[in-house]
Amino acid sequence: MILNVKRFIYLEILAKILLLLLVACSGPTIDQAEVQEIVVTRNNAALPEGCSPAEVAQLIMSFLDAYNDGNQEKLAELFAFGRESWFSDTIKEGENFTAYTEASLLDYLAERHQYNERLQLVVVDIAGPSWHGGADFAFRLRREADDLQPVGRERYVEGGGSIFCQTQQVMVWGMGTRPPDYPESQLAQVCPKPPGNPENVVVACARPVSE
Repeated sequence: MILNVKRFIYLEILAKILLLLLVACSGPTIDQAEVQEIVVTRNNAALPEGCSPAEVAQLIMSFLDAYNDGNQEKLAELFAFGRESWFSDTIKEGENFTAYTEASLLDYLAERHQYNERLQLVVVDIAGPSWHGGADFAFRLRREADDLQPVGRERYVEGGGSIFCQTQQVMVWGMGTRPPDYPESQLAQVCPKPPGNPENVVVACARPVSE
């Protein structure tokens, strides 16, 4: 009986030690804004203040981090709804969602979060100043979610939007998902490629003035 009690106490202490070690070894959640380097391959001094290629890329990455984490408060902070604002997402052919209010957008993003959706920025180009005083952008993302077959296989997403440069907020966002077998060679080449084609970087550029 005494041996059993001692054995129970020993196992309980061991479990607590293992739990403490697990907590100590687990670091903070890694987000793409921290692990991905932004490489600017073309700049333009005419862009509004706060809308340089690196700044826009950082804003989009922060928005996608909040999207991936299901952080409703951060999403509401980074997306500014107004008279000319909207969010549109075509997940697959024939399945489109559009939001014109903050409430409908947050409800939709909460639903997508339940499918463990992950979006990662690959490339973004910026044009401006635009008619709204900010800048417009076009992007390419990688997308993965439990309701996109085959599960675990990334898909390309292409889209664009607009941002308010001074407040660092997205005001328009539209994206469409390519089929899983869509060749990368047929995607829009919005930015010059960086030398050496490094991996795990976000390529950002300014659109030429003539465009």
